[in-house]
Amino acid sequence: MCSYPFDSGGDAPWFRIRYAKVRGASVIRISSLAVVIACLGSVNQAQEWTSVRSPHFVVSTDAGEKRCREVAVRFEQMRLVFEKLLSNDKLTSPVPLQILAFRNSKGFSQIAPLRNGKPDPGIVGVFQTGGDMNFIALDVSTEAGFPVVFHEYAHSVLHANFRRLPLWFDEGVAMYYETAKTVQGHAQIGGTPKYLDTFLYHRALMPVVELFGVTNDAKIYGENSERRQLFYDQSWVVVHYLFDKQKMADFGKYMELTANQHKPIPEAIEAAFHMTPKKFDDEIASYLNLSLRQVFVIDESMSIDESSFVIQPLDPADAEALIANMHWHSTDHHEKGLEEYKEVLSKNLNQVDANLGLGYAALLSKNYDEAETCLRKAASVDKKNARCQFLLGILQLRRSSTDENKQDLLVDAWNHLKAATTISPELAEAHSELAYALSKLGDKDGAIKEATTAARLNQGNERYFLNLAELYFEFKKYEQAKTVFEQLTSSTDRKIAALANQRLETLKTSDVSPNSTAPKQ
Repeated sequence: MCSYPFDSGGDAPWFRIRYAKVRGASVIRISSLAVVIACLGSVNQAQEWTSVRSPHFVVSTDAGEKRCREVAVRFEQMRLVFEKLLSNDKLTSPVPLQILAFRNSKGFSQIAPLRNGKPDPGIVGVFQTGGDMNFIALDVSTEAGFPVVFHEYAHSVLHANFRRLPLWFDEGVAMYYETAKTVQGHAQIGGTPKYLDTFLYHRALMPVVELFGVTNDAKIYGENSERRQLFYDQSWVVVHYLFDKQKMADFGKYMELTANQHKPIPEAIEAAFHMTPKKFDDEIASYLNLSLRQVFVIDESMSIDESSFVIQPLDPADAEALIANMHWHSTDHHEKGLEEYKEVLSKNLNQVDANLGLGYAALLSKNYDEAETCLRKAASVDKKNARCQFLLGILQLRRSSTDENKQDLLVDAWNHLKAATTISPELAEAHSELAYALSKLGDKDGAIKEATTAARLNQGNERYFLNLAELYFEFKKYEQAKTVFEQLTSSTDRKIAALANQRLETLKTSDVSPNSTAPKQ
């Protein structure tokens, strides 16, 4: 489980859309509260699509194999820098990421969000998040799309690997990675955006105590103002300072003091960074006045070995299915995506992604027989598809059961979910659902092991920690349950915090010895 960076010690999909503006360009980040599928309208038959599978990414493009490799290398380099700067541990990828690289704006416009019924020309990159697949789409005929998708990708890595990072660090790191670019064949990161120094020079900086105290529900974060822009830009300066001055160990101590020991911010700053908040303010102001700041260059020692890359030409129907998946996952093109799945299957009944897409749509609509038909068809073509095995497991867990078939459904669900975690060991949601299946089968230790794995793989998703605590509670492991519930009382999710407090109140009036009976609820 990753510690803090350099620690010193249901139904139809419900979409949420957030736009992030980045200096003349914009990215859209689309999140789904259901466990959803994602992947990207019509493909010109003359276009040849290629897929490159690297150790951590899958890139598909109509821009040729060379460009496909280049995009994969850039993302692998970015991930490598993450590991070097942020963690001594191997980073996890609990949700698979598919990258769609379109050769020009015309191709990209197929998946662009709509404005007044037409593709929005101001959006140059798209980042879509979902339960079992995340997607990035960009137009590779321009460099403008890379900064914004790097920004959102940075958020996804942080949220998966670290718990409760403060907002200033979350946004500061995302802005830092936004600067990643290739210069004379070498990748570099940490360059100062052209606008930033000018913007900050003419404004009074926020005291670090105020900056460090900004949360998601703070007025400054929700408003569209210069004050909000100051928060973003100053967060970048502080993060750059921490990296440049090699103070990430101090930041790890700060996180321990604030997140775990609940020390006040001024006290934590002085103890962790060995300076008063006022001195820290002066340090940041002086750092801002430096004409040169360290730029992290990826040298030969950090080069990416492309010999492991798997290159595969894509059939037109496969490319169409990718676009259909992203359409199905979006708010603007959702219904269109369903029709595109059917069109793909009219050309190739065995196309895996289209069968999975229609199968999952049927699953969400509780049309379980149709869902099984589509999912079994996909499995007959590709038994080693983790997403297929995962959805088959979910299907068996969601079916209505009787006393006669309940055990059989649970065992079948277990088989499919176990296969999914074997094929894709970092798939956190599959581990979580496997924990549920094991708990219903009476395997207490197995359930807790899988729930712990899910929480370790996706530390930013506190639902996994709640599930783990509930299993401890259900299996009368009250001391372990208490520890996790206490951590969850400070959750930013009010429902999780409320339930944690409720459980702790119950435990207060109960015997928590190993042989105690279950507390009354």
